[in-house]
Amino acid sequence: MKYLIKSNKTSAGASKRFWTLWLPLTLVGSLAIYFAFFLIEKVVAERLDASVDSSSRLVQAQLGRSLEMARIDLEFITKSQLVTEFLQSPNDERQAYLDSFFHTMSATYGRYDQIRLLSREGQELSRVNYNAGSPVVVTGYDLQNKSERYYFKEALLKSSDEIYISRLDLNIEQGVIELPLKPVIRLAKAVYDESNTLIGVVVLNFLAGDLLDDFRNIVKHLPGEKMLLNSSGYWLSSEVRSREWGFMLDSGIRFSQQSPDIWRQMNQTQAGIVESEQGRFNFYTIAPSDVLRNSGLGEWKFVVVNTQHRIGMPFLSEHLAYLYPLMLAYLFSSGLLWLWARADSGREVAEKELLALNRLLEKKVEKRTAELDATKDAAILSLATLAETRDNETGQHIFRTQHYVKVLAEALLHHPEFEGQLDDNLIQRIYKSAPLHDIGKVGIPDHILLKKGRLNEAEQCIMQAHTTLGSDAIEEAINSLSSRLSLEASGTFLHCARDIAHYHHERWDGQGYPKGLVGETIPLPARLMAVADVYDALVTQRIYKKAYTKSETEHIILHMSEGQFDPRLLCAFDNVKDKFWDIKNQFAD
Repeated sequence: MKYLIKSNKTSAGASKRFWTLWLPLTLVGSLAIYFAFFLIEKVVAERLDASVDSSSRLVQAQLGRSLEMARIDLEFITKSQLVTEFLQSPNDERQAYLDSFFHTMSATYGRYDQIRLLSREGQELSRVNYNAGSPVVVTGYDLQNKSERYYFKEALLKSSDEIYISRLDLNIEQGVIELPLKPVIRLAKAVYDESNTLIGVVVLNFLAGDLLDDFRNIVKHLPGEKMLLNSSGYWLSSEVRSREWGFMLDSGIRFSQQSPDIWRQMNQTQAGIVESEQGRFNFYTIAPSDVLRNSGLGEWKFVVVNTQHRIGMPFLSEHLAYLYPLMLAYLFSSGLLWLWARADSGREVAEKELLALNRLLEKKVEKRTAELDATKDAAILSLATLAETRDNETGQHIFRTQHYVKVLAEALLHHPEFEGQLDDNLIQRIYKSAPLHDIGKVGIPDHILLKKGRLNEAEQCIMQAHTTLGSDAIEEAINSLSSRLSLEASGTFLHCARDIAHYHHERWDGQGYPKGLVGETIPLPARLMAVADVYDALVTQRIYKKAYTKSETEHIILHMSEGQFDPRLLCAFDNVKDKFWDIKNQFAD
C-alpha cells in the first residue's frame, strides 16, 4: 500500500512538473515553427523573384537576338543590287535569279515561313514558302496582291532607313487562318532607288513558333502558372492552351478582362509583383530591341502566378520537409521532458534519448553544412560561367584553369621555399576561387570583349580594366561579409579570388598590369593563375590564332617566357606538364 501511494505521488508530481514545463515548450515551439515558415515563405518568394528575373532576361535576350537577325536579313535583301535591278527592270532572267536567291535564303536560314518581294502597288513579284523545310517558289496565279494588308501599308509609311515589324499573330492565307496554327512576326521594309523613289517592299514572315517554344523551355522550371501576354492582354502562351490567340480565333478570352485590376497594376511599371487573392503575380515586360522599338510588335508581359506563396495548408504541405528537424526536436524535447519528470525511473532512458537526438542533429548539421558548401561552389561556378558566357571563345576555360592551378599548387606543396605559404586549406581556397579570375569581364563592353580580331591599344587598356573591375567587386563582397560576420582579414576564399582577379596578369619582372608588381610582391595565388591562364590560352584556338600543340606550348612557357613567371613555378610546371595536357583533353571545348 505504501509503495502504491508513493508511486501515485511520484506520478502526480511528475505529471505536474511535466505539464508546467510542457506548455511553455509548446508555445515556444509553435512560435518557432511559425517563424520558420515565415522565413521559408520569404526565401521561397525571393528565390522565385530571382528566377523570374533571370528567366525574363533570357527571354528578352532571345527575342532581341531573333529580331536582330531578322532585321539584318531584311536590310541585306533590300540593299541587294539584284532586288533593286529587278524592281527597276524586271525580266525572266532576273526573276529566276531572284527566286533562286530567296529559295537559298529560305533553305539556309530556316526561320522564315515566307520571303516576299512586293511591287509598290502591293502585288507579289516573288515569293518563297518555307514549306516545313522544303522551300517552294510560288509562281503565276498563286502570287497574291497584298495592297490591303496592314503590314504593306505600314511599310509604305516608313522612311528608307526604317523597317516595320508587326505584332505576333497567326499566319493567314487567302483570308483564312492557316492550320495547324503558325505564329509569325512580319517584318517589312520599303525599297527605294537612287533617287529615293519607292519601287517595292520586302516582307519576311518570321516563324515565331520556335521563339515561343524557347520561352516555354526557359520558364518550365519555375513554380506556378507561366504565361506570356501581348500588349492587349491576350495570351500568346499559356499552360491552358485553349486560351491562346483569342484575338485571332474570336474567342474574346483575355487576361486583361478576367483580372482587370491586376492588369492595370502591371501596366503601371516594367516589372514587379502584384499580391492578390488570386495569387502572387511576378511580372516582367518583354520588349523588342531599341532598333525595333517603334513598331507594331508592342510589349509583352511575362507573368508567373503562384497560388501557394502564403502560409496555409498547401504551402505547409509543400514545405513541411524543411521543418522536420524542428518538429523532431520538439517531439524529442517533449519526450525528454517527460523522462526527466520521471527521473526516479527514467534518467537512464532520458540520457540515451538525448544522446540519440544529438547524433541525429549532428548528422543533420553535417548534411546542411555540406549542402551549404555545395551551394556556395555552385554559386561561384554559376557566377564565373555567367561572366565567361559573354566571351563565346572561352568554352571550358574556367574548369581547365581551375584544375591547372590545383595541380601546380600541389606540386609546390613540399617545396622548401614555399613552406609556411602553402597548405591543403590554401590550395582548396585557391581551387574554389580560381573560376572568378575573369569575373571583371562582365564590365567590359561587348564591342571590345566580343571583337573578332586583335584589340588596338585603346581597346587593350579597356580590356585590362577587367582585373580591377573584378577585384573591386570581390572586395565589396569581402567588406560586406566582414561587417556582418566579423571575418578575419584573410579568412575566406574571397581573398584568394580578389588577389587572383586583380594580379593574374602581373609579370615576375614587373612588366605586367595593372600594378606592375615585381617578384614575390605578386600574391602566390595570382602567380599560379598566371601560368594556368597563359597555358590555356596557348592550347586553345582563338579567332586570331590557332591552338598550339603540347610540345609548342611547353616550349613557349619554359623557354620563351623569360621574366613572365616565377622561375620556381616553371620548374614545378615542368614536372606536371603532362597532367596539364591531360586536363586540357579532359575538359576540351
